[in-house]
Amino acid sequence: RDALYMTSSLIEIATENGWGNANTFLPYLATLEQHAEAAPDYHRLQSYLDVKVKVLRGDVAAERQAKIDAATAVMKRHATLEEPGVRSADIKEAIDRLRQIPGTEAQVEQLHVQLVQEQSRMMAYMAKIGTGMDVANQVRRAEDAVRGKLAGEALVALAIDFGAPTKADCQAGAMAESKSLRRQLFPSTLISRSGKTVAVQAPVSGAPTPEELATMTLQYCVFSHSIIMASSIEVARRIVHLEHNLQFSDFLELVRMTPFVPPQQRRMFAKGLLRGMEGRPDEASLLLAPLIESALRHCLEQHGIVVSSLNDEGIQKEWSIERVLDEPKAADIFGADTVFCLRALLTAPEAGNFRNRVAHGLLSDGEASGALA
Repeated sequence: RDALYMTSSLIEIATENGWGNANTFLPYLATLEQHAEAAPDYHRLQSYLDVKVKVLRGDVAAERQAKIDAATAVMKRHATLEEPGVRSADIKEAIDRLRQIPGTEAQVEQLHVQLVQEQSRMMAYMAKIGTGMDVANQVRRAEDAVRGKLAGEALVALAIDFGAPTKADCQAGAMAESKSLRRQLFPSTLISRSGKTVAVQAPVSGAPTPEELATMTLQYCVFSHSIIMASSIEVARRIVHLEHNLQFSDFLELVRMTPFVPPQQRRMFAKGLLRGMEGRPDEASLLLAPLIESALRHCLEQHGIVVSSLNDEGIQKEWSIERVLDEPKAADIFGADTVFCLRALLTAPEAGNFRNRVAHGLLSDGEASGALA
């Protein structure tokens, strides 16, 4: 029965060292597979099949079939599980295994469909799990900042009293997070609202590398913004909206006074800001997220920076938002902390990536009304 995997371990060691031959080992493995299948213990079955792959190395057809059988064992294990997060992980493992086997593209595509369905179940399951946080002080501060003030003063307070975190603050928070036991033991997986995996970061062993710290700092910035949004900005917005009932003409006058907004886009900016003030962030996002790129280029142009490229055929192409934020002078114009936050929230695939998700039509209904919006 191979209770401690001793037989399969001996076969694996012998194979790796060139002792014996497949004809000797395969009958033992066949017996082990039968017992595991009958148990049923599909984790054990998959382990035996992984050893069988090594034993059959060199026999192309038989090795390929053993790899397929091992991937199938993973899916059999998946079928016995209830917890959606583990079920999703098993499907992903089966997909990863099959992708290494030529000619399994159809099976991979079928499993991908199952993975998307399982990820949706996982997100519904995770939504039931929450943690509490005491934000009473932030809420009171937000209320005091805008309540009872004139419209102009309230808007200024709403704009500047709940500032974005600095890069140094986010880096310090990321460094503290890297020292947590969870972060050192488990990989960090970034998933979208639909449950799809969009980035994976390995566990941090000891001090994070510069690349790991940079990614974690961007992610910490998004987390900090979400807290500020929920505990302060949204609280203050509701009060300003209720007390002043601002109209389109009010915001149009505001955007006329700022050098940030390109003159030819003032009405769209004003409409987006009004939708945001009214508590309709989904509509505001569709207007404002793409316009931010144009506004950033406009500001650089005012500082004498050419924001387009010229190819060999004489075609001029406007800089993307990523190229604008990478421009060294952008940090001088907007401030390094602001550029960092814009990158974290709008363009970094491993963090917020909000502008790109809007531009490519990837936002779910929940995201369009969420904290990033």
